[in-house]
Amino acid sequence: MSRVSHLPKSVPSKELAFKFKAKGSTTGHPYSGDFVVVVPQVRQMSRIGVELARLSDGVPFESLDKNTAALNNAIAFLKVCLKEGPAWFMNSPRDEKEEGMDYGLDTEDVNIPVEIFRQADAAVKGWYDSLKGQPDEGSKETKASKG
Repeated sequence: MSRVSHLPKSVPSKELAFKFKAKGSTTGHPYSGDFVVVVPQVRQMSRIGVELARLSDGVPFESLDKNTAALNNAIAFLKVCLKEGPAWFMNSPRDEKEEGMDYGLDTEDVNIPVEIFRQADAAVKGWYDSLKGQPDEGSKETKASKG
């Protein structure tokens, strides 16, 4: 049985940085910071599904209202794929010594984790788009164009 090899070195980095700036829809508080998201592999996609089920607390995803489903989807993705972020987003306020939102779960501004997810998702989609048009060195297209 052959082993799947890693992507060629020509594949761009799977760690994607983006800057975030938005105003809270409920409080009007300004939020900003630098984030790094990792392009998910199958393992992370599976973990996102598990985290989504945990956040839904046993309620089938299809039974959730669209806003709760979008929020849970955003938080599940960020919990698994977010590598770096500002302390206000990553730290849990449950520790009295620190302030933060625990991935958006402890804020009144529902739009913030959803907007961070949208930017992270756009970065990941951009990464996949950057791969299009770059055929694998071993593919038939590359061999045919050389021959």
